[in-house]
Amino acid sequence: MTEENLRVTRARLRTEVRDLDAQIERIRTDDRMFRRYGFGSDLHDIQLVALQAQRQDLLANLAQAGTNPPTARRDRGRRGSWLLLPPALVALAVRSVFPRRRSAPRLA
Repeated sequence: MTEENLRVTRARLRTEVRDLDAQIERIRTDDRMFRRYGFGSDLHDIQLVALQAQRQDLLANLAQAGTNPPTARRDRGRRGSWLLLPPALVALAVRSVFPRRRSAPRLA
């Protein structure tokens, strides 16, 4: 798959997840109303379980679509990022041993 196809696929999957989230929220709202009036909500529970399973499948597909892209540009940046860690740790250690000097407040 090309990178453009992967973007479109990921966008489609995200949109489907958002639609499922909206349906789940609508069902939960209806369920709260039904419970307030004392009606049973077995149908809502069944619908919620089915939608949540479908949502998990979509999230798994989205995760898979995110891990397989040709990431030539991303890989270049990630290779040398660990080289910044030792100097950053040294800077933190020096800063903790030698705190900033605070000058006396200036009087005007």
